[in-house]
Amino acid sequence: MGDVGEMNKPESENPVLSLNKVSYKYPDGPHVLNDVSISLFKREIVCILGASGCGKTTLLNIAASFLRPSDGRVFFLGKPDSSPGPGRIMVFQDMNQLFPWLDVKSNILLPVRSRGLYSEKAEMLLELVGLTGFADYYPARLSGGMKQRAVIARALISDPGVLLLDEPFTALDAPTRKELQKMIRSLKKGVDSSVMFVTHDIREAVHIADRVVIMGVERPEEIDVNIEDRDNEFSDEFIALERKLYSLLMK
Repeated sequence: MGDVGEMNKPESENPVLSLNKVSYKYPDGPHVLNDVSISLFKREIVCILGASGCGKTTLLNIAASFLRPSDGRVFFLGKPDSSPGPGRIMVFQDMNQLFPWLDVKSNILLPVRSRGLYSEKAEMLLELVGLTGFADYYPARLSGGMKQRAVIARALISDPGVLLLDEPFTALDAPTRKELQKMIRSLKKGVDSSVMFVTHDIREAVHIADRVVIMGVERPEEIDVNIEDRDNEFSDEFIALERKLYSLLMK
């Protein structure tokens, strides 16, 4: 198999983000990544799937340039990159990433200086993430799912090239989690950002991803997700893909 991330992509299309033969070894610790290559294209959603401890979060931190790889290189917008910047925004698992003294809209506008110029965009993002009517609510009045919607809107306000999501829905109940999975898919209609989404949940990966990269095997494997109805978890094609991903994870 070729480098992960290059399948079924036109030669003329350049990736927004590329991890090229990346390896990482923690000081006095294990080798968690070894010669991993992944590319992320415009408006694409790639799920990084694997069990706990396989290096998913480490990979995400390298993609954000929070960690420098032991070997290999990171390319952002075609250029070598080694420092974090506003072009790549990370969203974590924590349900309390909003500032409690600011309302929802003020939280969303926080990363941008000319807030008046971005007010209309904030309203668009509120609609996109399903928070229309909650702009003046403070975080204490929001559910966990609503908080994560607001955090994702805040991450998108400055038009990042890549949105990096580290299991952001893990602590949520199943119905809320499914709603937010649909929301991630809907982002492609309103923003240009690409998404790299870390999860250990096979079903979540099938719901969300254009491509799934499976970690924890000798060499990461990539599967394209081509399902007509992602909302029907009981369809033959959904179940078949779940089984395929499970068998690859168990290698």
